[in-house]
Amino acid sequence: MGVEVSLDPPVCPIQANGGTSKHKMINHTDRHLAYKVKSSNNSNYSVNLIYGILKVCDVKELIITRKFYETFSPL
Repeated sequence: MGVEVSLDPPVCPIQANGGTSKHKMINHTDRHLAYKVKSSNNSNYSVNLIYGILKVCDVKELIITRKFYETFSPL
């Protein structure tokens, strides 16, 4: 078996104070694949595609968003 699903880019370069990161989710197989994105921090992060089906050789755009927070400046 090779790579069934890949993300491009493979890393998520979102800053701690907020922003978005766009990725291509690519199905490299000759089969439909089901997916579900899990997060351990739903209060800070959201994803536009939580679950779905990747059809044969399908490409979907995954957008990861971190909520904006003002940086804290001590007095």
